[in-house]
Amino acid sequence: ALYNDAERHRLFMADSGGVIHVFSVKKYPPKRLTSIRTSVTNAIRSIACSESHDRLFAGTVDGSILCFNLGGYGKEKKDTKEYPYALKGKGKCQSLCRDEANNGVLSGNQSGNVAVWYPEENRCVYVFNAHLHKVTSMYWNKDERRLITGSSDGKIKVWQLPRSWVEVEGISK
Repeated sequence: ALYNDAERHRLFMADSGGVIHVFSVKKYPPKRLTSIRTSVTNAIRSIACSESHDRLFAGTVDGSILCFNLGGYGKEKKDTKEYPYALKGKGKCQSLCRDEANNGVLSGNQSGNVAVWYPEENRCVYVFNAHLHKVTSMYWNKDERRLITGSSDGKIKVWQLPRSWVEVEGISK
């Protein structure tokens, strides 16, 4: 997984062993700032950064979404710690993006579902079936509140998402 934080001139690259390497790309050649060891030993499939650039989210093969406090631009912590929660999904995470307005994380998985997570509350608030095949990429247009998803079968879909997610309890069929 690779994520370019162009505004802060940083590049985040995850290796197959669950380590995220942070590089400064302000000058050539890139300079490694730090390496973040995660709690997983398998591959990280997707990386996303918060709009404030101080938090990093990583989606793993086992379905976990890990959250990290980076410590701010130019102050990337050598001992960056994982948040005390990991969001466990049912499908293997393929792609991530952020919904800053709601402090949410959207994850696309191998079963074609998209899940909406609230990391601070350690809960999934909504899941919808986006594709028949795995979700390979996602893009969040925050101004229009549209999610664009891509699938391994080559299809792209555009979703108009609500301004907020409301959990409905006690509804029976």
